[in-house]
Amino acid sequence: MSRPSELEWIGAVVVAHATPAAPDLGPARELVCGGAIEIEPNDWAIGGAPASVRRRDDVRARAAAHQ
Repeated sequence: MSRPSELEWIGAVVVAHATPAAPDLGPARELVCGGAIEIEPNDWAIGGAPASVRRRDDVRARAAAHQ
């Protein structure tokens, strides 16, 4: 089995998040539209810090917690 391409993976994530868990809780899947746009980590922020810095700090904190 081959691995999905990055575009296929992103598409699957969009569908999973845009599709209600139970059909009777929201609109029909055919009526739901969604999309994903890749944004470089330096071009957006989390809590006022560049995402590249915040994510770097998150990764380091998780690594330190598992040591």
